[in-house]
Amino acid sequence: MKRKLLAILGFLALSLIVSSCFVEFDSMANRQPPFTNQEGELFTSSTPLRGTANGFGGPITVTLVIMDGYIEFAVIDAPRETPAYAGPAVIARAAEIMMSTNNVDVLDAISGATFTATGIRQAAVRALNTEGLVPPHLAGFID
Repeated sequence: MKRKLLAILGFLALSLIVSSCFVEFDSMANRQPPFTNQEGELFTSSTPLRGTANGFGGPITVTLVIMDGYIEFAVIDAPRETPAYAGPAVIARAAEIMMSTNNVDVLDAISGATFTATGIRQAAVRALNTEGLVPPHLAGFID
C-alpha cells in the first residue's frame, strides 16, 4: 500500500514538473494576427520555411509551413539538447504552442532551458525571415 501511494505521488510530482515547464496560453486570446505579404494578402508558403540557430547542446532547426497567414505546421529538430529540460515532449509542445498561437515568441515558456528557448526562437525567426515575415517586435533576433 505504501509503495502504491509513493508511486502515485511520484507520478503526480512528475506530471506537475512537466506541466510547469510551460506557461499555458489561451490559444485564441494569444493568437497573433496572420502573416501577410507586402501587398497585405494572406501569406502561404510554397515550400517549408527553415531556419537554424544554436541552442545549448548544438544546432536547432525549425521548419514552418504557413497557409493563409497561419502557422499550420511546425517541426523543431533539436537532437542535442538536454533531455531533462528540452526532451522530445517539451520540443513537441513548443511546436504545438507555435501553431496554436501563430507566434514564435512564446518560447520563454520552456522553464530551465533558456538557451534552448532562445535557439528555437532565433531559428524560427530565421525561417520567417526567408520570406521577410518577421514581426517588428522580433527584428532584434535577425542577425
